[in-house]
Amino acid sequence: MPDSLIPFEGNTNTSVVKQGKYRVVHARDGFAVEVIVETLDGIRSFPTSREHPELIAMVNNVKGVSAGRDGGPFYINEWHQVIVPAGDPVKYYYAGDYPHYIVLSLDGVEFSGRPHDDAGNLLKPGDPWSGRPRPGMGYVLMAGGADIRFIVELSPGREKLYRLSKEVGEERARRTARKIAMVKGNAGGSFYVNEYRAIFGSQKSENIYNYVFIGLLTDEDAWFSKWSPKAPDGAPDARPDPSPFQPDAVAGNPAAPAPLVEVGLRPNEKKLEIADGETGHSMESLFGAYMRGACIVSIEDPFLIRQHQLANLLRFCEMLVRLGTVRSVNLVTRELSDESLGRLETIKRSLAGYGVEMSYKASGTLHDRQIVTDTGWGISLGRGLDIYKRPDDWLAVGATDFAFRPCYETTIIFHRMGNGHAMNVGG
Repeated sequence: MPDSLIPFEGNTNTSVVKQGKYRVVHARDGFAVEVIVETLDGIRSFPTSREHPELIAMVNNVKGVSAGRDGGPFYINEWHQVIVPAGDPVKYYYAGDYPHYIVLSLDGVEFSGRPHDDAGNLLKPGDPWSGRPRPGMGYVLMAGGADIRFIVELSPGREKLYRLSKEVGEERARRTARKIAMVKGNAGGSFYVNEYRAIFGSQKSENIYNYVFIGLLTDEDAWFSKWSPKAPDGAPDARPDPSPFQPDAVAGNPAAPAPLVEVGLRPNEKKLEIADGETGHSMESLFGAYMRGACIVSIEDPFLIRQHQLANLLRFCEMLVRLGTVRSVNLVTRELSDESLGRLETIKRSLAGYGVEMSYKASGTLHDRQIVTDTGWGISLGRGLDIYKRPDDWLAVGATDFAFRPCYETTIIFHRMGNGHAMNVGG
């Protein structure tokens, strides 16, 4: 093997079908990136892009050295590492990191693995993946829905099993696995993660297996570490950049669409003091980063009786739906009137239409106001969700967009639950 090639020793589990891989192909005026896209009715499209000359050169460098010819299949994993199969028998090589998203087109229609619908909204778990590119790295949800694994072949007749629980611990692995099992089911099975960190896989319906969107892998989800190449002496190889991937939206790069629900933002423990009349605090800006990756969100708020209080709860739930991972909302309040029960039932039915189950109950001794997620975040709410003032006019700016709505004076504390230390919330 030439010294210029770097064997890729991370996860190389990929789909064996042609639709599950990218290809560098010969075009009229040079090379292009191509993918095969197939719909449920069997229609296949072959969108291409010539906007990735650096990526094409990376793939062709490996192909040229290993096989003596350019072009052929390649993969990009969730860390944006380019993985190229080559040789006979096939081996996998690391071509480098490619920090741009791939968007291909055919007859003016764009195709990408970005999990958004035509209106730009994040797909809901269980939505069809039909008509979307299927390249991605394969993993297996283990039976019981409590762990995730992949296998690396070390040599003919020898392989190594990687379990997420061995890397991050059983509880954290279970949380990520449960997020996938919500769609795949506890029987387990294979799924894929693409360069957009979209999770998709097959789901059986009426004895037919169709590909569906499962969710989005976020920074809050426990996951396998990024593979780093090693030098011959075992030290990290300095040639490629093994640093954690952060996709950059380079100016003028048509392959860099808008980010997916603030992917890359890492929330921190903090104490937020909001002054009376202060604006700029929408539900998304306050809580969005802390809800990412959560499957279960619990809300304790003793005062959810009046219409505007329940409207605030609805706004919070709408944010959870947009994030696309939350499957259960558990609510505890102090009392439930006939009027509030009817409104909560309306919210519950609406959430069910988006695959989110809601439960609620009353506790006459409830006093504290807080939000807790199954990803380990606790949020102490001084006023609960009732932090927004009534607008002067319902046709004024701020009536519908909470970012422009003045707030009441309040304090919100964001802290890690059960992390072995107490956060200093002093001034």
